[in-house]
Amino acid sequence: MSVQHGETVAPMAQPLGRGQRPVPALRTRFPGALAATLGGSVAAGRVTAGSDLDIAVLIGDGGETCRETIRFEGRVVELFVHTRAGLAELFAADVAARRAVLQNVYATGLVLVDTAGEAGRARP
Repeated sequence: MSVQHGETVAPMAQPLGRGQRPVPALRTRFPGALAATLGGSVAAGRVTAGSDLDIAVLIGDGGETCRETIRFEGRVVELFVHTRAGLAELFAADVAARRAVLQNVYATGLVLVDTAGEAGRARP
């Protein structure tokens, strides 16, 4: 895996199926990702055989905010893809609904990709 200038990549706490990690797959799927953060039970160290991967992906402002469910190495992966503006809207919607799904991912998750400090700036 190569690291681009100004980017840090943190290893996952738990390996995925066959010992592979999601960072190269994230870089392939979202080559311009500004940040990616792993949340949920895997990030908290409570991984089980059936645990899914909850990954928030911050993309540039020209992208589209969406949620995708995919499979990676036999695991279900929930991708929360958003721009900076989309993240602000999602944070506001979560507050209004009295839940803190993405806030929790960013506040307590494991940073997988951080281009120029974007993951830190995305924290609530």
